[in-house]
Amino acid sequence: MLIFGKKIKFSRIIWFFFYLLVFVILFKNSYSYLDPDLGWHLKAGEHISLTGEVSRENFYNYTFSGDWVNHEWLIDWLSFEIYTNLNYLVLSILFALVIVVFLIFLNIYTRRLVGAAASLPIAIFQLLGLYACLPHFGVRMQELSVLFLFLELIIINDFRSRADKRVLVWLIPLFLVWVNIHGSFLFGLSILFFWILIELSQKLLSRIRKINGYLESSKLLSKDLLIASWFLILAVGATLVNPYGASLYAFLGEYKNTAYLGLIAEWLPLYAFPIGYLKLIYLGLLSAAWLLYLYEVVRRKEIKLNWWQFSLFILFLILAFKSERNFPLALAATFPFFIHILVNLFNWEAIKKAGSNIKIRGLLVLCLSLSIISLAISVPYQKQPFIGFCGQFPCQAVKFLHDNREYDDYKIFNDYNWGGYLIWVYPERQLFIDGRLPQAPFAGKTFIEEYKEFFKKDVDKAAKFAQYDIRLALLPAKDKPLNIKKWEKIFFRISDEDLKVNNYLRDYLNSAADWEKIYEDGTALIYFKN
Repeated sequence: MLIFGKKIKFSRIIWFFFYLLVFVILFKNSYSYLDPDLGWHLKAGEHISLTGEVSRENFYNYTFSGDWVNHEWLIDWLSFEIYTNLNYLVLSILFALVIVVFLIFLNIYTRRLVGAAASLPIAIFQLLGLYACLPHFGVRMQELSVLFLFLELIIINDFRSRADKRVLVWLIPLFLVWVNIHGSFLFGLSILFFWILIELSQKLLSRIRKINGYLESSKLLSKDLLIASWFLILAVGATLVNPYGASLYAFLGEYKNTAYLGLIAEWLPLYAFPIGYLKLIYLGLLSAAWLLYLYEVVRRKEIKLNWWQFSLFILFLILAFKSERNFPLALAATFPFFIHILVNLFNWEAIKKAGSNIKIRGLLVLCLSLSIISLAISVPYQKQPFIGFCGQFPCQAVKFLHDNREYDDYKIFNDYNWGGYLIWVYPERQLFIDGRLPQAPFAGKTFIEEYKEFFKKDVDKAAKFAQYDIRLALLPAKDKPLNIKKWEKIFFRISDEDLKVNNYLRDYLNSAADWEKIYEDGTALIYFKN
């Protein structure tokens, strides 16, 4: 094929259609649900746009009176400007492109590591990883962390291969941006520290003759690790260039109380219901590949163990099982060497030769094109997402409160998952809680734990409402059921009764003589205390 006199490889055409398919999958995913936190992100961005300052005072809640540190201020502001000056369509496109760019970089880096033979396993496992990550992608600020982590690991791996300190200079601008985009920069700093520890541990292990024979030699000398340590300090210094300065660390330090890990759905362990089987399949195949690789290291002297990549695999395997939300980070960290193992352990040449057939390539392009068209047609486009997702959020209940101003002066108890939505569509009303501060110390525990107190069976709910002078309650009309398959019930020996979660708060409001249901639809209920 000739374009302006230059020949384009057919493989590049296939990759173009492949990533166009990836983009459409991500774009459709953005319209399949609305992130519960998007509303407060946009409202925080609006505050910056109107005042020229980041949020410091928490004026969204009547409960939590402490200062608020918005560690996502930059992306909140950019998202607000795009959403208001353009629309949700453009915002969805841009967030989809972030992941597309990440996967393209991942592809290029992996093929440079392994070679052209990696194309098929790259395509297969990128699609598997993509579908496993879809619940965590969309118009969500944290998805940028995946790209930043991958860029950090590229810098580390490049320095390991060349021992050129100029490579580490890129850590400074990386963390300058990262610290103002998302609090996961703290995890990035931890990875730098972890890397230096692993390099030091390899130097210690290499002194043991029996172990050293199995380890891949490191090009880094002690002086190189000293330089890396100085760049770690410089990276920490770069993170202080943010509107909050060192206060940002104090705020993020509150996450050491991990109660939220067991109370927020996406932070639950990978083995909690509903089980993410695509994530388990990817991690299972990754673990199997590493077991085969370790077997070959022991069996064949010419194959050595890459201690750094092995350490990354163990770390992110643990993190991914500990919390579903860590899986996209595990994908970014483990993917290149995973493909490296697959290509070196299995013969892909026969498949590669078959793929060079022009008919097969043409059929592949046709299949990709039809998939793209089919998915693009099925996108549930919403011009106004805060209106279009009324089945998930209390649109009509908010309209009822707007139309009945006699309830304006009463404090409202709201559902946690609706907090961000209400901050955007009902900004004049202060809320009990939203998704910004689940880990914040509050009432002798964390904010999310105090919220959960209202739903416990043996808690005096009248006293809890009186404690905060609450006379309105906005709750879901029904709880989202756990859709467990029949074979899961048999295999895990559980029954419907085991999975049933009683909403004791709603039961109390329905039965209490001094509480009246003043509004009801298929999504939300509003109760008022007479």
